[in-house]
Amino acid sequence: MQFFSNGAGLYDLSAGKMLREECIPDGIMAELIPLFPELDVMSDLFTAENAYTDSRCLGVLNDVDASDAVKAYIRNSRILTDSITEFYTINRPDVEKITVNFRKINGEYKKP
Repeated sequence: MQFFSNGAGLYDLSAGKMLREECIPDGIMAELIPLFPELDVMSDLFTAENAYTDSRCLGVLNDVDASDAVKAYIRNSRILTDSITEFYTINRPDVEKITVNFRKINGEYKKP
């Protein structure tokens, strides 16, 4: 059996064990990471251990179309970095997933 993914982790939570991990290839990450600050979006990188985001993204989060509970969860569950680009370049973590959230202002999504 073969598995393919654009990034994911499959876990057995009861055993506390990772069963399978497919990370986003480094070459793709190197192309994507510099785009996020330019696009003025809320972006998160997920690894097997943690979720990371730029501290600047907390300002964007205020305009994301999500409930206050979801926004609070994001604020409390992310490790903040000064620059996600610098963090990725220095640490080269295995990234399972990226999320990107766009600003919604006056009922309209802001175009990047």
